[in-house]
Amino acid sequence: MQEAAAFGECVVSEMRDLSGVRLHIDRADPRVLISAELLDSLADGPAGLAVSLMPPPPLPAGQARFRHSEAVLRIAAENRTVIYRIGEYLPERWCYAAEWPD
Repeated sequence: MQEAAAFGECVVSEMRDLSGVRLHIDRADPRVLISAELLDSLADGPAGLAVSLMPPPPLPAGQARFRHSEAVLRIAAENRTVIYRIGEYLPERWCYAAEWPD
């Protein structure tokens, strides 16, 4: 298991004005922890233009993995776009490790 100190933050602000809702990425570290609950809500909810979760590729028959492992999270904000590849599930924290793809 990876140590929590090795992970940073991804901070996204939501701004509302007459033109609608806009996202602004305030901070995006290369390695973060993302809650399973947030990933579930993104996967089960309507697809959005600013935040999208591409499902993981199919596995051969007989193999299993956690629901979001190998999925790709894309956050397209007004100031930049950040992409995280979802990795290992950490059950004791109910979250996934995620990092920028190389």
